[in-house]
Amino acid sequence: MIRTALKNALRSHPIGRWTYTKIRGGYRDLRYARVNGRAVLNRYAHDIPRPIKIELTNICNADCIFCGYQYETRAKGTMSSELFERVLQEYRAMGGNSISFTPVVGEPLVDPAFVDRVARAREVGFGQVTTYTNGVLLENHDLPRLLSLGVEALHISMASFDETEYERIFRNKHYDKLMRGLRALLELNGQQTRPVPIRLELRSALPFDQIL
Repeated sequence: MIRTALKNALRSHPIGRWTYTKIRGGYRDLRYARVNGRAVLNRYAHDIPRPIKIELTNICNADCIFCGYQYETRAKGTMSSELFERVLQEYRAMGGNSISFTPVVGEPLVDPAFVDRVARAREVGFGQVTTYTNGVLLENHDLPRLLSLGVEALHISMASFDETEYERIFRNKHYDKLMRGLRALLELNGQQTRPVPIRLELRSALPFDQIL
């Protein structure tokens, strides 16, 4: 009924009628167009991932109820310096410009060389560097240096500002450590000439107004 009313309203006005005709004609052209398979393949044959996502480690200091880490069966470890450098060089040679240290199941800050890895990515020439982290180990790293490297965004995955809810979802006892590191990060970031966008990714069953 709404669709019919909208169609009739468009048809009743000269400009609306012209717009409707063009849209309908364009839709039919796309629907019945002959697809050149070779052209499509040629278009995407040289495409590259944007961004490339690197799992520095599959070790985590949490056991979140929403994460596949609880089902992890791979041997635990951290990416070697040689493999990391190879990924950087090959992806940059392909024209890549964006890297996300987004883990599959691990926590990137578990890697003691995390800030060095970010610095290396910037040295190689990557313009966009982001990461997701649960934030527990923030205070273990050189935060002033990290913020000065021109990181595009830091995503902090957390529950809510409630210790009980945090422990239920992240299944660890690191709430106080997380909050200390987060507070230090925010205070340092506020002193930057160009602050890094910091986004809190809330994983919680609580209503948003209650979290606020």
